[in-house]
Amino acid sequence: MNTTSRLLVYAATLIFVLIFAYFFSPPQNFTPQGIFLPTTLKMSAPINPNNVNVSGGNNATGELVGKIHVEAYVQNSPAQTEQAVITYMKNTAAQHGANNIVINQAFNDPSSDTLHFWATAYKTI
Repeated sequence: MNTTSRLLVYAATLIFVLIFAYFFSPPQNFTPQGIFLPTTLKMSAPINPNNVNVSGGNNATGELVGKIHVEAYVQNSPAQTEQAVITYMKNTAAQHGANNIVINQAFNDPSSDTLHFWATAYKTI
């Protein structure tokens, strides 16, 4: 085999391996990621996430517990991703004793296919 044909075989093998790896690698599962910024040093007992209410606008009353910012990559379904983000926010708020979340801002960034949610967590009586 001369040098040219050997290089062509190496290049073809490399391309085949890359295509094989691309198509047969498992898909990545992107889960929502976020941060909770407490507004007080007083810690509340965690509650059940099912007891956390989610609403929009500025209609919340009660003790301000913290701010929540969550981002998620939209893989297939924006509605499914939005539900995963809301579940993440409910779990995060429940860990800090908040039973009400007010979504202040939610938007989709099409340049990076991400959903962004800014919310405020309250503990209502």
